[in-house]
Amino acid sequence: MRPDENGMKTKSKWLVLAGLVAVIGLVAAFGLNRGSQVQHFTAKVERGEIDDVVEATGTINAVITVQVGSQVSGTIAKLNVDFNSRVHKGDVVALIDPALFQGALLQATADLENAKANLVAAKAKSGRQRHASRSASDAKGRGRNRGAVQSQLHGDSVPD
Repeated sequence: MRPDENGMKTKSKWLVLAGLVAVIGLVAAFGLNRGSQVQHFTAKVERGEIDDVVEATGTINAVITVQVGSQVSGTIAKLNVDFNSRVHKGDVVALIDPALFQGALLQATADLENAKANLVAAKAKSGRQRHASRSASDAKGRGRNRGAVQSQLHGDSVPD
């Protein structure tokens, strides 16, 4: 025998063996499935809602992302939307607790009333000072007039 004939015989033995294993595997696979017949299920027809569930993995990205902010800060008293809720222009998204702002309003109102009272008091004081100033001026003027009258009576010159 030649050396390549011996190698050819070994290759052909392996090819025949591999083919035989493949045939046995196919027969076993199709033969075992023959025993299980197609099963049919029946059920009474009912009217109802269809629940459609999708199971998937991955990352979901928003089509449009909008940053939402407010002009004031505070504690949120009521939240009218949830994550991924649809909102439209003008919708109230959240209500801020008004207690802090009501306190500031009361303080500002009290400050305004205090300022009004101070104004009335200042006007009254100013009026009293003006009246006192006039009275003093009038008294000074009457004193001058009295002195002038006495001087004229005695023949003296009139003081300035």
